[in-house]
Amino acid sequence: MLEIKVLEALGYEINNRKFSEVKKLFSEDYYHGIPNCIDDSWVYSGAEHKHNPKLPNVTVIPHIYSGKNIVLGTTFGHTHTTNESTTNESDGRKFQEIYEFKGFGGMLTYDATSPLSEKILHVLRPGEKVGVTPRENMTLFNFDREPLLTLDYADVFRNSADKETEKSIGSLLMIECTPRPIPHREANPCGMILTSYERLLDVCLKINQEYAKNKVIDSSPETSITIPEVQLGERFYNALREHQLEIKAKIGLTLSFGGNLPQFNQPLLDYVLNRNIEFFEVLGLDEVEK
Repeated sequence: MLEIKVLEALGYEINNRKFSEVKKLFSEDYYHGIPNCIDDSWVYSGAEHKHNPKLPNVTVIPHIYSGKNIVLGTTFGHTHTTNESTTNESDGRKFQEIYEFKGFGGMLTYDATSPLSEKILHVLRPGEKVGVTPRENMTLFNFDREPLLTLDYADVFRNSADKETEKSIGSLLMIECTPRPIPHREANPCGMILTSYERLLDVCLKINQEYAKNKVIDSSPETSITIPEVQLGERFYNALREHQLEIKAKIGLTLSFGGNLPQFNQPLLDYVLNRNIEFFEVLGLDEVEK
């Protein structure tokens, strides 16, 4: 409660996304993986800064517990658009929005203007950044053990987005974790009960095949792939790196590590507070003087 009051005092507007809002974005995998979600429960939370000068927005994404399994936290996807007065050809911005990850996480992207677009899963360590281009579809995922926190910055007047594709055919990717059984001799070491995060997990990445059927993305040989015996956080990051060729071959998902903005290696908040010219230029912002 204290954190919410502090954010509101700083000019942030809090928006908690509930299951009642995101269920319309479910793929069949999500309907099967989260069969008993409670409409009033929140799935993820955003804090949008409303004052001037603008500060970064904040998103918090916890995991979703469903029975014994864990569905990795996600924002379920949206497509970046431009204002009606700005055509795709005249939009000179390199990026529409820049995200900084404060924990281990991922951003799934594809070009919403290109038929059979390549799908890319950016895999991020804490502090790394990803820029999203105009007309690109993006979905955030939490790969960490705790709720993922991200910061993002964009031109508030040119940062429109829609979820029409997700409303029509559901979200593109679901990632579900199944805890491995604990051997009897290890089930209660020192009288302690292991949590789902401390146990080994089989992590399954499931692609929504409606996207291939509707020619949004190219088809893949298989619909899912399971990475066995991992833990979330850095171990999952390393496992994704180790299995990236297999992931590409089976479900057609290209993994990219380290983000796409290596030139901005300082905290995102520093670039915003210092009104960094290069940072604002790639976002098409002209509020800083050269």
